[in-house]
Amino acid sequence: MEAARLIAIGQIKQAEKEICKLQGTKNNSSLMWWEAVKFASQNILEGLEHDIELEASIEFREAMMYQEELEKDRPIDVQI
Repeated sequence: MEAARLIAIGQIKQAEKEICKLQGTKNNSSLMWWEAVKFASQNILEGLEHDIELEASIEFREAMMYQEELEKDRPIDVQI
């Protein structure tokens, strides 16, 4: 998840560079495209950071341990 976070940050930085280059030009379609890339990347980054915070929480760890316990008790259905 950290790799995805770094990619999103890189996309935002690249979009900001491209937006700066395109501002004041007549290439509105490219400018709008890079603004959309930046917006989407920011949304992805926010979601990733939320997931990282959630996974670091004690409640999440407790829920995962409880789920693992439930899965241990479930019989395995294997078909050959």
